[in-house]
Amino acid sequence: MSVTPRRPRGLLSMRWILCVLLALGGLLQNAVAVPQVDGKSFDELVEDAASEEARARRVAVGRLAKYGTQQAWELVVAALADEEPEVADQAQLDLAKLPQEHAELLDDKAASGSKTRLVRERVAELLGRAEFEVDPGLLEDLVTDREAPVRRMACWSAERLEGREHWDTDVEAIRGARPFVKLVAALDKAARRDRDLGVRAAALQGLHALEAPVAREAWLTAGTRTPAVELALEFMREKEPELRVAGLLLVSSGAREPAALGALGPLVAQVGTHLEDDEPTVRRAAIEALARLRSKSAMEALVQRLGKEEVVVLADLLLERLRGVTGRRHGADPRPWLAWLGEQPNDWIGASEDKLLSGGPMDAGETVVRLAGLPITSRNIAFLIDMSGSMWDEDASGRTLKERVDVELAKCLEALPDGAQFLLVPYATEPGPYEDGAVKVSSRSVKKALEWFGKNRLRGRGNVWDAFAAARDLGEFDTVVIFTDGAPTGGPHWNMGLMVELLLESTRFEPVTFHSILTNPGSGRLQAYWKDLSTRSGGQSLVVDLSQVEQK
Repeated sequence: MSVTPRRPRGLLSMRWILCVLLALGGLLQNAVAVPQVDGKSFDELVEDAASEEARARRVAVGRLAKYGTQQAWELVVAALADEEPEVADQAQLDLAKLPQEHAELLDDKAASGSKTRLVRERVAELLGRAEFEVDPGLLEDLVTDREAPVRRMACWSAERLEGREHWDTDVEAIRGARPFVKLVAALDKAARRDRDLGVRAAALQGLHALEAPVAREAWLTAGTRTPAVELALEFMREKEPELRVAGLLLVSSGAREPAALGALGPLVAQVGTHLEDDEPTVRRAAIEALARLRSKSAMEALVQRLGKEEVVVLADLLLERLRGVTGRRHGADPRPWLAWLGEQPNDWIGASEDKLLSGGPMDAGETVVRLAGLPITSRNIAFLIDMSGSMWDEDASGRTLKERVDVELAKCLEALPDGAQFLLVPYATEPGPYEDGAVKVSSRSVKKALEWFGKNRLRGRGNVWDAFAAARDLGEFDTVVIFTDGAPTGGPHWNMGLMVELLLESTRFEPVTFHSILTNPGSGRLQAYWKDLSTRSGGQSLVVDLSQVEQK
């Protein structure tokens, strides 16, 4: 494999309308290579791509990608800037399948050189899924972008590409080339010095992924620490919680390889100290890391924490991970666990079950409240409530879904115990949060919140992406409950498959649990996406008929 030479930027217009005008003007007529796609000629696809209807433009983008000519792909690239998320998301997904001969289109003013941050962010993300050979120089440009979200996406893409052994077909040629060396240097610099903590955390993971296979093998088999592993250990001592989480995530990542567990054993003590960390997010990361390491000493560290963890969701997580790794069903009393572990040989290694170690519905444990049948153990919750679409439809009884949600929310908030706090974020085209921060539970504060929500008449499209972003800006929480009729219809992202991955990436250094309650779930595929988001973060997804819930 050779590194594709980079071409100068500026050869492609970034304006969608200009691309359409050029096509309509006949400039591209001689380049048609395929007569029709799905019964549509190239000219018809160009016309559809200029439609006022977002759905028509989205379908046209998918068909242009199938058409496959240089001119067709230029129009797909230009669609990254479309104001409608369903169109831009379609382009983002399709461009990961660019043929190698057209890959240079991403190194242009309409793509990685765009003045629009979100366009560059989309390019940075899609490179991590690329089916073509990614130019390390292009990725390095994005790792050093002026905007933090772009840099973070680029770091994540470097990590994902190496996970797929993207550059390993000709290891010496690729890793010795200047573009690859510069990319590694950029990741190292970002991990050490970037002003954004999320970028530093993501860059550490990317740097570790790109380390030479020989170095990684030496770490995983002999415990010989690589520069990225040494940096991860430094991160574990940093004052910022996101960096400590990133360090824990990296040092336990090698445990996916069974042969590495012995070499990683000495790290258990260092990881275990973070079970006493002041920050719940760091303790959560330490629990997950020890579960991945799954040695006898790792389980003993988890058992020692039993009965001490005061955050209910973490106490439940700890017990669930112990049960998953050992196969035992003991409770929160540490004595049966210690007795059983004492009978195991020192080299005992527990089972690795992906569905348990990467998240999944936990036992209800000490259930605090229920919302429409969903058990919620957290005392620090963000409620995101979709006010779009069917929320305002009347059923046969003449009641709207909003009225039924009012009832269920009241049951939930009134059941929250003293010491709990919540964020309430109804959303439509834009989020419309209640208060500017978390609300501490009292009979008075709950009554005021419910009165406010009962009068809320927010309407528009379902922008769940910005609702979650708004909640994060308002305060800290460990659990998100999304009450929705199913499909997002607004905001910067529309495609649920893409959104699930982006939401999980955005929270991996500040982990939260996602629950979802679907009142009008639509297709089985859509339900599967919500379940995937919930399961992989340790939550649950329910499909409910509120008229039936009220009768129980």
